[in-house]
Amino acid sequence: WRPFLSELLVHFQGKPITYETDSSKITFAASHLRGAAMNHYTTMVRQSPHASFFTDWNAFVAELAGMFGPYNAKAQAQRRVAQMRMGVTERFTTFLTRFQEDALECDYNDPAMCSALKRALCDRLLASLALVPEPFDYQDLVQTLHKIDARHWEIQEELDSRRRGSGY
Repeated sequence: WRPFLSELLVHFQGKPITYETDSSKITFAASHLRGAAMNHYTTMVRQSPHASFFTDWNAFVAELAGMFGPYNAKAQAQRRVAQMRMGVTERFTTFLTRFQEDALECDYNDPAMCSALKRALCDRLLASLALVPEPFDYQDLVQTLHKIDARHWEIQEELDSRRRGSGY
């Protein structure tokens, strides 16, 4: 469900005039439904053609999420965040994209976001945080980790270049 909804939102952002109204968004989204979701939509058309589901984007999303989304999306996202770990050779930007996809759905406050992110970091980045002033909020933590990780990979490239140049 979430990938489908995300693709729709990206499409709507790319054509804001075309999809200015909720009805235009709903019509486009409905035209891309398949299987049980399409069956549910056509049943709704026959049973309740004047329902807000057909004119209010939020009602449309709520109806389909209730039928086809996870039972408790927030709890599932919290479990995924709790189990998430950054790979040793993974770049922070790649990891952050995975992390935020779930963490933002958790409705964590700023300190909880910081804590969850730190728990999921690889040892290399977590240890590097000891060498810099304490970030004051989640955005500052993310920016600090971006800088540390970018520098790490710059140095790795320098070391690799030296090794190749000296025949190691």
